[in-house]
Amino acid sequence: MGDFPDSVKRREDLIEVVLPWLKECHVREVQVSTLAVPQAVSTAMNSVLSRSKRHTFQEVKALKHRGQIESIAAHCLQLFDGDLVLELGAGQGILGQTISLASKCPLVAIDRRGNTDAFDDWEHGDMHRVQADISDAFNLSIPELGGAKEIAVVAKHLCGHGSDEALTVAMNLGEKLGLLCLAPCCHVTMKWDRLCSDTKQWLSNAGFPGGMQEFDLLIDALRLARGGPKACSKWHLRDAVTPEEIEFLGRKACRILDEARMARLESHGFRVAAVEYCRKEVSPDNVLLVAVGHASTVNLLLPEKPCSGISQLNCLLVEVDPAAPPSLTERLAAHFLALKASELLCVAS
Repeated sequence: MGDFPDSVKRREDLIEVVLPWLKECHVREVQVSTLAVPQAVSTAMNSVLSRSKRHTFQEVKALKHRGQIESIAAHCLQLFDGDLVLELGAGQGILGQTISLASKCPLVAIDRRGNTDAFDDWEHGDMHRVQADISDAFNLSIPELGGAKEIAVVAKHLCGHGSDEALTVAMNLGEKLGLLCLAPCCHVTMKWDRLCSDTKQWLSNAGFPGGMQEFDLLIDALRLARGGPKACSKWHLRDAVTPEEIEFLGRKACRILDEARMARLESHGFRVAAVEYCRKEVSPDNVLLVAVGHASTVNLLLPEKPCSGISQLNCLLVEVDPAAPPSLTERLAAHFLALKASELLCVAS
């Protein structure tokens, strides 16, 4: 081991046990979705954004976010035929509002922040926003939850352990849960001492070689992949893997954490699947976890639709000033986004 200090020796010891396990750990394959975005979804999202009193985060970065929101909404509509949409960690609630309008189901949006300034009509019609932590959802008096027979729970990029709290809310709905569509993110923020017991048990059953320090090393593999080619240049972990392995191992670490979540859902009686709902170039957090009750007749194996027309088109879209009024350029960009989200057009650049 040379003359390295004890702390580095220990780090190298961690690498020697965690890295082989990470490479060999089995996770199920992710479905690559080719689901087309229905016109009803695009129309609904246009309606939501047109009601905004200011430009939302999703509008300013529309090229990144709109396709993701429309794709998640499309999957929700494909798999759900219930009577209430519950969005967790909703923010401004653009995803939930889009699904609500497209499905004609009422919406309850829960977020701990009070940032409702983009929309002034939350209590109008069938859309309601509740300011609360996700974990408090069942300690609140929300009449819509009690009156619903079948609920779709949705969340886009619910950070770190927030996704686990969303699973708890969904599972506590029991037979009322018609569908869960959860896009986790920020796995890199997760900590061993905050993992739920089901996740720790899954890791143990999968042969995970240790506890907190080993888990921190697993997260470091993800941090290394997300940091770029020059990040963590002094880490011994970088020296232990080839440049070609770094991205693979980072994505594998994410998949392992999501696999534990899927196993948790299955252990509580739900059928599950993982869907790649957008390309990794659009968002590295591009996996959607979907779940339905075992009594549901919904087929979670989404149909594969062949890509028709142009196999690949290289195009340049002029950056749109987010403060500008709707223009031909914006409408053209929205059209390309709809094609990209439906996988009918591959926008390379």
